[in-house]
Amino acid sequence: MSALADTMSRALAALQERINQTPAPPDKDALIAQYDALFAIYEERVDDDWTHAAKKVRDAAAAVQAVIDSGKSSPLANLAPALAAATANLKAALVGLPSAPVALIPAARGPVTAPAPGPVAAGPAPAAIPIAPTGAAIPLTQAGLENACQKLAVKAAEIWAVLFTETDPPYCGFWANGSPQILYEQHIFHRLTQGKFDVAHPDISSPDAGNYGASGAHQYARLKQAAALDESAALQSASWGIAQTLGTNFKRLGFATPQVMVKQMFYSEDEQLLAGVKEILASDLAGALAAHDWKSFATGYNGPAYWKNNYDEHLHSWHAKLVSGALPDLRVRTAQVYLMYLGYDPSTIDGIWGKRTQSALNQYRTKIGLPASDQLDDPTMAALSKDAQAATGAAVPVL
Repeated sequence: MSALADTMSRALAALQERINQTPAPPDKDALIAQYDALFAIYEERVDDDWTHAAKKVRDAAAAVQAVIDSGKSSPLANLAPALAAATANLKAALVGLPSAPVALIPAARGPVTAPAPGPVAAGPAPAAIPIAPTGAAIPLTQAGLENACQKLAVKAAEIWAVLFTETDPPYCGFWANGSPQILYEQHIFHRLTQGKFDVAHPDISSPDAGNYGASGAHQYARLKQAAALDESAALQSASWGIAQTLGTNFKRLGFATPQVMVKQMFYSEDEQLLAGVKEILASDLAGALAAHDWKSFATGYNGPAYWKNNYDEHLHSWHAKLVSGALPDLRVRTAQVYLMYLGYDPSTIDGIWGKRTQSALNQYRTKIGLPASDQLDDPTMAALSKDAQAATGAAVPVL
């Protein structure tokens, strides 16, 4: 991240801390309004080449930081107006600054290469999300989890805390139909397409974040609408898989196109997790994760507005639960994922052997002519794997 973008990020984090210390309206509401205004500028321009920004822009950003720093000791009534003036000055300084999207990782890191466990398209695909080959939607493996722990120098509990925080229930990188879990971001699509679809398609293109709606099929419905207008921008406007990697990161993670990245997201949770690991490394967040500095990790991975959804608190809560109890058993978790693919309901995909998982497994055993059991034996696991892979391999592309 360039020095200017870093200044903006630190300013937002400092302002958030000041908001947290502010007891009540109207002062708190005024500061939140200024935070939203400042964050809108940061989010719209974070992919620009800040390194070469004009001196007036750098000075304006520094002035915003100075106002926030001085506000730690100044009267609350004075902070919001001063910050409003500084933010307006920054916005004015940005007028005319050309956008030049670049990968926000230091050049010294070099390109990040991505493995290709299945056939990968060399260039942009036609107007349809490329479905992965037969045997896709593979659940997380022990090798994939250990690889993530090794690359980040963290324990499994830290990895699981991020994954449980990032995904919606039932906490899997895939939905029951084998498509990756996604969240579509209308404000990203607006930014990537310069707002040209805002008027005709305000439900999928807007300068404001939000309007998410239900998870699952609804997110793909929105993505499909956006892809019909601009496929590349649409794929970049969703976060993908078990680590919810935003499509705009495709270049910094070593993917040639958004389509190539998305195909890997369809392939396996190992690939989804690896993309998240690369994002953590590229953003210098591994140390914060290892140290359980949840606020710093949240700021870098979820964004400066992480506090609005208590992202850091969720990380802390999940980690505390994981270290005080049992970590997910990947064999049990794999069975839960396969059962979900086949239409059974093991409840949460948490790798914990419970009554719901046992009930779902026995329903499956009955269907294939086996007696009920309280064990996940090898013959049942082999049959589950075969049937689930056949089901996901025959899946119809979602777009």
